[in-house]
Amino acid sequence: MSMRNLLVLLLYAFAGIYLDMLLSGRQHILEREERSRDCDVISAAVASMKAVAARIDQMKARHEQVVRTQEISSVLHDWHGPDLSTVGHVLLEVAPSSSLS
Repeated sequence: MSMRNLLVLLLYAFAGIYLDMLLSGRQHILEREERSRDCDVISAAVASMKAVAARIDQMKARHEQVVRTQEISSVLHDWHGPDLSTVGHVLLEVAPSSSLS
């Protein structure tokens, strides 16, 4: 094998190695970009779940207010004032919690 052929073979080998390095580096960059997109999707999902959980908490609090108002109105006999269901949130703020338990 001549020196020229040996140099050509070495050049092809180094070019192949260099090309592999470039492609694997590009693959690594693409994988990082995919992970970044995945993180964005997961972050959006977590934000949505937190919003749903907050909405559920609000609905639960309203339901508890209705139940509490019904408890208060069941204690009051011959009530001649406004309908308690319309002022239930005010009653909850004023009424001590231990008095009806």
